[in-house]
Amino acid sequence: MAVENEIDRNLEDDSKTEEGRNKIQERLTDLSNKVKLTAKERDEQSALVKNQAEEIAQLKRDNEFNNSFSEVSGKFSNASQFKDKIREKVLAGYSVEDATVSVLNREGKLSTPEPEREQIAGGSASTSSLPKSGGKKPVSDMNRNEMREALIEAENEGGAISRILERKSLA
Repeated sequence: MAVENEIDRNLEDDSKTEEGRNKIQERLTDLSNKVKLTAKERDEQSALVKNQAEEIAQLKRDNEFNNSFSEVSGKFSNASQFKDKIREKVLAGYSVEDATVSVLNREGKLSTPEPEREQIAGGSASTSSLPKSGGKKPVSDMNRNEMREALIEAENEGGAISRILERKSLA
């Protein structure tokens, strides 16, 4: 009987050991699956964050392009016809104005904006060909003698220089 009890105990111990091994193996498999699932979720989440960051960056670039393009399209009337080609150039690294000039020049539609001309009040004749100083030579183009003569003439016409100097000394 003692031998039978010992054999039964050994069989029970062996079955417990196998059950224990099975439980440990199941636990390891479960943990391994959880690690794989967590890694997969992390990768999906990082890919989603990356995609959202790219979309935000693209929207910012589009917004900046549209703001800059509206300013440039005021200078170049034909620019709005070639907006998509200009956008491609900007995405390639050009500034908006450089891209606009490049595309319009290639298309043969580049027309340089005319400089603003000063209109003198009164009279119906066009005075745009006169210099802005009212027909006199600009100060930047005068030599010392011409500047001296202009100052003496201004003083003789009404004492403008004396009044300016008096205001400066009072201040």
